[in-house]
Amino acid sequence: MDMAVSERVAIRWQEMADELRDWIAACLADPRLRTTPGSDAVLQQAKERALRDAAAAPADDLALNDWLRQQTFAIVLGVVWPSYESKFVNLVRRRVWNQDDADDIVQGTAHKAIHRCLDFWRYSLTLYGWLCALVHQQTVDWIRQRARTGRLMEKQGHDIDASQPGNLTTPTLAARRKETRERLLDLIQGLDPIDRQILILHHLEAFPLVEIADLLNLEEANVRQRHLRARRWCGEEWKRRYPKLPGGLAAVGELL
Repeated sequence: MDMAVSERVAIRWQEMADELRDWIAACLADPRLRTTPGSDAVLQQAKERALRDAAAAPADDLALNDWLRQQTFAIVLGVVWPSYESKFVNLVRRRVWNQDDADDIVQGTAHKAIHRCLDFWRYSLTLYGWLCALVHQQTVDWIRQRARTGRLMEKQGHDIDASQPGNLTTPTLAARRKETRERLLDLIQGLDPIDRQILILHHLEAFPLVEIADLLNLEEANVRQRHLRARRWCGEEWKRRYPKLPGGLAAVGELL
């Protein structure tokens, strides 16, 4: 390896060490975590990884800063993920019914987190909260994809029809639910990203608003205000887009 490249990475690492150490310490302070190494040990692992991969470091100084953050993020994710993974799988299983699908979604989230970690550095979210948001977005994307093929909605329609004799036939119910859910998923894309996260966390995954406040590092009052505003907006937007369809806020709330 070019010694000049390695030295450049080592110098920049030293300049960023305090920032990285503080961030690592904040991530490892999460009470959800099982026993973890100390922040200094994790910092050392990240440094060793960066020096080992120094040949891949970008030449641009700002890009090098981001590259070092990515190296550090990968090490931290490896430390915290075992404590979070089962929680995420349980959350996803409530929505997708199948253990293998839930495992795939959660594993996909881990890979996506590595590629999108710079987004995390730009927002004041806890690591767990940010990963939760990624898990939920991956789940919504999965549901949307399956809804387009009809697989998910046919199963949902079958479950409901079997448990409630006298309802609409399975194909009709499945088609209606599929169409409504697709419209709703498109509709909530118009929300502020944080408001959308709050709706997903609260209505899809049954997180209490007080816990969402902790996940997103927001005041509880702010979360409640955002939730109310988002629900109201969804109801009004539903009526505006689909004036001939029944429901409004009540229908939106039933599906959210």
